[in-house]
Amino acid sequence: EEQAIDIANASLYGLQAYVFSRQADRAQSLAARLQAGSVLINRITPELLAPFGGVKQSGVGREFGVFGLEGFLEAKSIVLG
Repeated sequence: EEQAIDIANASLYGLQAYVFSRQADRAQSLAARLQAGSVLINRITPELLAPFGGVKQSGVGREFGVFGLEGFLEAKSIVLG
């Protein structure tokens, strides 16, 4: 497992990764250690409503969901005295 994580994280890209396991806890632990914008566990089709985007040279930011909208928003503070 350590070698697989090291090989995967050594990539210049990090759009999407996959983990297949019969042990849910183990799969989630591995997924958390992968440097990817999304990690699919025991499936090959993405969740279309989940935020999508990469890390490293696979891009910056997210599309879809609340995270996708945040790129178009600008925070503003209004303070009453």
